[in-house]
Amino acid sequence: MTVARQTGDREGDDREADVTDDITYRDLDRSDGPALTAVNRACRIGADFSFYFERGADFFRWPDLVFDDARYVGIFRGDALRGYVMAARYRGFDGAGPSMLLYGGDARLLPADRGSRRSVQAAMRLLSDLPADTPVGYGLVKDGNAPADTLVRTTEVEGAYGRELVRFEVANIPLLRRIRPAGVCKVRRARPADAEAIAALTEGVTGRRPFAPLWSVERWDRFLRDSPGLGYERYYLAERDGRVVGGLAAWDRAEVLSTVVLGWPWWGPVLRTAWGLGRRAFRQLAPLPAAGEAFRALALTRVAVRDRDPGVLRDLVAAVAADHLGHGYHMLHVGLTMDDPLRRALDGIPRQRFRSRIHAMLRRGTSEAWPAERLTDPYVELAFL
Repeated sequence: MTVARQTGDREGDDREADVTDDITYRDLDRSDGPALTAVNRACRIGADFSFYFERGADFFRWPDLVFDDARYVGIFRGDALRGYVMAARYRGFDGAGPSMLLYGGDARLLPADRGSRRSVQAAMRLLSDLPADTPVGYGLVKDGNAPADTLVRTTEVEGAYGRELVRFEVANIPLLRRIRPAGVCKVRRARPADAEAIAALTEGVTGRRPFAPLWSVERWDRFLRDSPGLGYERYYLAERDGRVVGGLAAWDRAEVLSTVVLGWPWWGPVLRTAWGLGRRAFRQLAPLPAAGEAFRALALTRVAVRDRDPGVLRDLVAAVAADHLGHGYHMLHVGLTMDDPLRRALDGIPRQRFRSRIHAMLRRGTSEAWPAERLTDPYVELAFL
């Protein structure tokens, strides 16, 4: 991509914009929040129903909570924002050691502007523009989005390229009734005194998997205390023989990231009727949201299980479901790579599957430093998605 540089003249600032024909790219900030929200709401996401992710009053609140820093670049035609892409950084394990890593995502492009490489080019340029201490990262493309998948695999810009790594699945588990536990451990809610145990667990279990975040005790404490819809009482610890063997956070992200229904498919009335009949049998089942309303869900994040024991994860999921059944929640979200042995924990549980492909994004010149075997068995954090 041939790129020229020009100085932006927006409100007298000196931010730079990349220019290609009539398309420009420039950094965005909180003053662009209303325009970002408008693009986000105009970009329907298709699954078994159409929806968008509502970001609340502060568009930047969610990335501020989960990343060390996040940069948004807008894709403009003239003065109109037509799309955007995020490059977020966090300290994690890069396959060889601790490093600053990239998560490239939260990309939107208005329907009339799709079918081009613009958002992918913007994402790749973001990686090549990042400091040298951020050599590798990843992004996600939903299954079925063949054009985007091809673009990520084939688009190359100066300094960066992509490589497909692994498939990933988010299991959306409806809260219909209690989930039968495996009974291999005891599960309890955490307390502030558990901060050190939580940090040690996640560091010991996931800390050397590629892309796993590395968090200190202080950061864990701040994340659990300060995140809306979280808190120590929403972190679940699994114990066996007096030893912590697993844990996860059950995060209600409604204040910063909620799923708003835009429309149901043609069989929507059938689903709503069946759901209504189900509520007669399962009286704790929350009513389905209508168009314009949001699902209430819990994202099970920072999953850490010693020895990847499916029974431990099953007991954790069962405990979360039991605690929140009948409290207006519709579902639990659990995200795991397709070859993760922990997926067996969900056997027999009714669920809807949302599958994607994970692509590594690397700087040019890093193929020898990061051979394919270094990026196997990546840890994909659901809180980032």
